[in-house]
Amino acid sequence: MIVSTVMVTLIGTYITDNIVEPKLTTYSFSSTDTIETITDNVKKGIKMGWLYVLHLYSFNRNNDCSRKWNT
Repeated sequence: MIVSTVMVTLIGTYITDNIVEPKLTTYSFSSTDTIETITDNVKKGIKMGWLYVLHLYSFNRNNDCSRKWNT
C-alpha cells in the first residue's frame, strides 16, 4: 500500500510537470482586471446559504443520528 502511494505520487508529479504544464498557456494579469461588486441578490444568497449551513449543523447536534444508524 505504501509503495503504491509513492508510485502514484511520483507518476502524477511527472505527468503534471512534463506533459500537462507545458501545454498550458501563461496568463498575465493586467491592471484593467477588476473585481465586480457584489450585488444585493448575491449578498442575500450568501446569507441564506450560511443560515442553511447553521440550521443543518444545529439539527445534527441536537439529533444523534449516528447512534441510530450504527446499530
